[in-house]
Amino acid sequence: MTALQERGLVHAGSPDGVKALVSGSISVPNLLDAGDPVEIHAPRRTLLDLIGRGSPRDGRVGNEFSYMRQTTRTNNAAAIADGEDKPTSIYTFGEVTDHYRTYVNKTEDLPYRYLADYERLMDVVEQQLAEDMMVAIEQDILSGEGPDEIEGTDAFVGILETAGIQVQVWATDLLTTLSNAKHKFIAQELPFNGWVLNPTDLQTLELMREDGATGPFLFSGRSAIEDWLGGPVATSAGMPTGNALVGDFTQAEIIPLGDDELVVDTGKRTTNNTFLLMHEGRYGFRVKKPGAFVQVETIEPEE
Repeated sequence: MTALQERGLVHAGSPDGVKALVSGSISVPNLLDAGDPVEIHAPRRTLLDLIGRGSPRDGRVGNEFSYMRQTTRTNNAAAIADGEDKPTSIYTFGEVTDHYRTYVNKTEDLPYRYLADYERLMDVVEQQLAEDMMVAIEQDILSGEGPDEIEGTDAFVGILETAGIQVQVWATDLLTTLSNAKHKFIAQELPFNGWVLNPTDLQTLELMREDGATGPFLFSGRSAIEDWLGGPVATSAGMPTGNALVGDFTQAEIIPLGDDELVVDTGKRTTNNTFLLMHEGRYGFRVKKPGAFVQVETIEPEE
């Protein structure tokens, strides 16, 4: 029995095993709770492995939610002598109001006979709909620019587009630049729990040699790169070329609003014998502490 049959969307029809598809929708686990993919492949570390998880109960009113964002943290703690004024540290917060976004992915019209001819195909398609929607969410978490009325989109405001994140400019070479970014946290005694790199930058690190051309590789593999960087590395095509991001990703949160929805539409069966599948979910995103992130220039700027 396939997953769609188990959910009651596909059922046995005639004795020869032809399947019938039932129009409608069902709840499925949101992308953060989904199980293993149908296709077997090497797992990749993603941005969603690093990012925090929020609760829709926090500050929600209708489709909107509010939260506190820390914009300043200045530590003035000190020992004082008798009679001296006590020091005051600065912890500045502001209230941010945002709204949930609807993310959706659907197939083109598919031949209805696929249901009988390729039982497992629909499970693969269902999984790929979810995987590709997850890629879109990751991209917007990084570099989404918010609502665009002209394009008809309503993306998150991503970490790279959030005012108040730190910046590490290019310094001499890639290794020095990445080290400087890491030491922004070390110098301030602040935590960081990972990096997001463009796949091209990860490959650049993997191919680095001791003498720049023919010597031994500087890193024995990805784990050696992560050891040197001081945290796990996720790759994302949503990271703009020439940029990387390091930070405490628990200070940004993705908020699933309940389950996702798997929709089956057989409305065209009587017209051209086709159907389609659609995966849809509502998610919020918030950056609670922009200063917990450093945007890193990974390419020397042109003069």
